[in-house]
Amino acid sequence: MARAPLLDLSTLVDDRPAIRIDGEIYHLKSPEELSLLESQQFTDWGKDLEELAADPGKRKALEEQVGVVAWAVFADLPAAVFDKLSGVQRMDVVDLFTGLLLGRRLRLAGVLGGQIVSSRPTGEKSSPGSSASSAASPDTGSPKSPPRSSGPT
Repeated sequence: MARAPLLDLSTLVDDRPAIRIDGEIYHLKSPEELSLLESQQFTDWGKDLEELAADPGKRKALEEQVGVVAWAVFADLPAAVFDKLSGVQRMDVVDLFTGLLLGRRLRLAGVLGGQIVSSRPTGEKSSPGSSASSAASPDTGSPKSPPRSSGPT
């Protein structure tokens, strides 16, 4: 019996995520279309945003960085429309895109994890006489909330 493919890739970007601003639809970049360098850049920016958000003295730098990241997320937004977005709205765009990136990574991890995990029910011992459990490890994600802009720009 043939197995379903583990990964289904497409080089066509025909279904970009969209948002509405002032009644018009604009598209965000799709996480699948990012180059390795762009993907790493978003990871680095995420770390920068966390650091800036942790320091109350760097609110202006945080707001500027949110603007850089939000602008990089859009595929087809005119600069005049972007300039009208408040800092909070820009952060909303960053949060949305971050969720898309993380969702993609989690789906991939789930697919790969499903191929690696045995067929034993969760909580069942890994082998007779073993004290190891096959229960899932606790989530080690950060309990911190995503950074927020201090207000409109």
